[in-house]
Amino acid sequence: MNFNSFKSKLSNTSQSAKNKFSDLRQKVDYSSVLSVLSVDQLLNWTENMTKSASTIYDKAMDAEYLKTPIGGGNHRMFDGGHDLDGAWVAIKNASPDDNFVQEVLAYFQALWKDLTTTKGLPFDTWNQDSYESFANWISSVIPGIDKEWVYDLLSFDALELFGSTLGGVAAFFALKDEDTKQLSEILGSMGIVSVISANPIMGMVMVIVGGYAYFKKKKELDKDSLMKGAFTSGVAMTLFAVLGFPILIEIILLIVISMLIRKHWHRKVDLIPIMRTFYEDRVLSPLKQGLLRFNVNR
Repeated sequence: MNFNSFKSKLSNTSQSAKNKFSDLRQKVDYSSVLSVLSVDQLLNWTENMTKSASTIYDKAMDAEYLKTPIGGGNHRMFDGGHDLDGAWVAIKNASPDDNFVQEVLAYFQALWKDLTTTKGLPFDTWNQDSYESFANWISSVIPGIDKEWVYDLLSFDALELFGSTLGGVAAFFALKDEDTKQLSEILGSMGIVSVISANPIMGMVMVIVGGYAYFKKKKELDKDSLMKGAFTSGVAMTLFAVLGFPILIEIILLIVISMLIRKHWHRKVDLIPIMRTFYEDRVLSPLKQGLLRFNVNR
């Protein structure tokens, strides 16, 4: 085989692989995948997979909590040893006998261990009283919000990072392929998942990609596909929250329901007016009332 023949064969193989990858991307139901990645039960699995005996570095990060059990199960938000900067300071000062390489490895190992748990890591350390005041205010102003949702909003975990990255990459490829319908469906799914699962990283990715597509690429999002992505993910998130079945059973049910939604989507009623009315009656009106009560109480 001469060089030109080898080069041609390599080029054909590469193109075939690209085509298969493109076909696979288009067949993936991102609305369901992103919803599944927001389920806390998966973090229970990952926590069991990464669980190990506490090291001196883990104990250094937990030092304040071990000294004064601040925050209980939510101590990572308050003890100063679990935000990205505080964790590095704690690990750096954990032992005088280690070197820089050992500290860097210990830093990423400790962070990864905490990232794979349901509590994740905080974006920043909060004063506990300030957090309680903020959580109580949010809970009183926005219907359906509790302190656990607020804690989740102020922290992040491995699946949130992975889901946000996957959604962003999928949206990027859809934009590159000029597939406006898939782009819109992905963004619709990311929007609803980010709100229900309190994932601000995914929300920011959605806004950045959506803004780039609209303002830079001059792409008009497809409202029908946007609604389909949001609706499918909304159904999935509700399914996971309400049923309480083992995760594998819920995933199977989700696949079946997602297939039915896609098959019969063209028969849908116009959901936009319905969702607008729901938003105005169940979200906007209570929010205004809550803000009014807050201003009066001040």
